[in-house]
Amino acid sequence: MKNEEVSDHPMAVKMLQLANLAFLDYVGARCLLLNEHLLPGASLASTAVEKYIKSILFTSGARIRGHLQNSHLASLNSYKPDLYKRISPEFLTFLMNCYQLRYMDSIPENFNLVIYARETLAELDQTIFWLSRGTTFRRTGKQAPTMLERAIARNDSKVLLENYLLLSIPKAKFLSRQDRGYAMRNRPDDGILEAEYEVYESPIDGKFCREGFIKEGERRYRIDNRRIITNKRLQSDASSRL
Repeated sequence: MKNEEVSDHPMAVKMLQLANLAFLDYVGARCLLLNEHLLPGASLASTAVEKYIKSILFTSGARIRGHLQNSHLASLNSYKPDLYKRISPEFLTFLMNCYQLRYMDSIPENFNLVIYARETLAELDQTIFWLSRGTTFRRTGKQAPTMLERAIARNDSKVLLENYLLLSIPKAKFLSRQDRGYAMRNRPDDGILEAEYEVYESPIDGKFCREGFIKEGERRYRIDNRRIITNKRLQSDASSRL
């Protein structure tokens, strides 16, 4: 995959600024996920990926607006198909779904999702690794490193801590450890049901758009059949169970 080089002009400065703003969201998302704040971590991951994609699409002359959405992904695929092939479209859809939960009062009936901390962190690190290489910025003939590139060069723990890719840890090994999960569903009659729980290991199937709380009968739900160590019901009623 060949990087696009962007030299000195006002647009290049704006693109570099956007990439640096994306980095701040990225390290914020990493901090939240590492501390098992799953929903805000995944939501911030969505804005980080959104800004990295926008910084790349600026080089095409496109003016992309709004939060992460399918039109952004289509534009990225059209402009840089080799780069797009290196990232998971399902993970990007998952991030779009997570961002919707910033507006709990407007989510549709039966909207549901599942988040795992380590799984999301691993895929976020992989996605940012490739997106950050989509463009090389230059000023006065010299490469202008982004905040991410400078952080990696100085071995900044905000980027390296538990980063399986930069630490050369096999992904399957990274995901084989205990993980924390979050599941939710907006039930038509009973409102939002949420739970946090521990599992023996992260999922490894790459299927991010899993069903949160599978319906088993009239007003009866269960979390997916992964082996659960502990769980905590965040909001429910007497007719629902985990």
